[in-house]
Amino acid sequence: MNARGFTLIELLVGGAIGVLAVTMVLGVFISQNASFQSLDLVRQMNANARDASLELENSLKRAGYGIDPSLAFDFSCPGQAVGTKCHDSYNGTDDLRFYARNPNYVYTPQNPVLGCVTVGGCFGGGAMWSIVAATSTTITAALGSLDVIQKGRIVMALCSDSSHPVYGKITANAPGPGNVFITPQIFTHTGGTADPSSLIGDSAFSCHNGGALFLVDQYHYYVTKLNNEPWLVLDTGIDYDGLNDINNRIPVARGVEEMQVAYLYAVGTGTAPDSNHDWIVGNDATVSAVEEPDPTAARPLNGAANFSLNPGNIRGVRVSMLVRSPIPDRRLGASFLGDPALKFENRTDVSAVTLGQYRRMPITLSLAIRNMGSANPYLFF
Repeated sequence: MNARGFTLIELLVGGAIGVLAVTMVLGVFISQNASFQSLDLVRQMNANARDASLELENSLKRAGYGIDPSLAFDFSCPGQAVGTKCHDSYNGTDDLRFYARNPNYVYTPQNPVLGCVTVGGCFGGGAMWSIVAATSTTITAALGSLDVIQKGRIVMALCSDSSHPVYGKITANAPGPGNVFITPQIFTHTGGTADPSSLIGDSAFSCHNGGALFLVDQYHYYVTKLNNEPWLVLDTGIDYDGLNDINNRIPVARGVEEMQVAYLYAVGTGTAPDSNHDWIVGNDATVSAVEEPDPTAARPLNGAANFSLNPGNIRGVRVSMLVRSPIPDRRLGASFLGDPALKFENRTDVSAVTLGQYRRMPITLSLAIRNMGSANPYLFF
């Protein structure tokens, strides 16, 4: 046996080899860890994009249910002059606002066999109530012990034959039980506004005695910042805390920093009324200008298209979004500025977007709005 041991040179060489091996293994580990982090950012972006698309798809299917198709999509700008366009942008994000009658209600026709002997039918279900009295300013409805109509809710009053719809916004919480006096904020139809909260369908209130009161759901989606991060949020219009602030908004999807909306119209003969004449409003990127449906244009009747720019002629909606990673991706080093901010539809300027080394992915959702062709949107059942 050689008991001489190791020389200093052998120890130095062995140590160098060991350090090199550890360095190589550590480098592989760091590289794999960075790759895993980058993949995790992509996974989170995919999850957030899926949340946004599923939410919009489910909600848009309800647009126009049980209300006049010309009122399904809202392009009014409260407090601003008629004709103001405040929902579309060519250098910022769009917003999307639409309405649908709340589907959670029960109506039983007058029929002793069914247990209903009330003229006009029996109402119930927590989202539909009998109107026991109506004047030009007040609706008296019979609410159950657990029922409450919250401040900010939009309601629709109908006569017992499903005629004369009247829309209003509740100005204060109306809790049951028993008959409650509801004073909705009701306005006359001025300037062709398409907002159900500011449209009176008919001035004849007398027939509403014995009619029904429905809830109308608002879906207002837009992009804002929560804790300094971009989010897609939903505003239902309900003022839960009485402050009408951001706390009443519902966070939908994290990381959505861009949303552009285009509206696909019923196609007719002749020249289309939109700016680039393709029967799609909001997709003209040849000019730096906003483009929206026009609620002051001639209204189609009974769901039949008249091929004007009125929102009642909308037959489909296309929503394009850009979703960014929750944190910057430092894996590619300082030379990586971030994935580019893409242009969708009629957005022509993205210079205001800070890249910030974030990863980004686009997503587009196209959906037919099947309730827009309804011939009689006011039927109880």
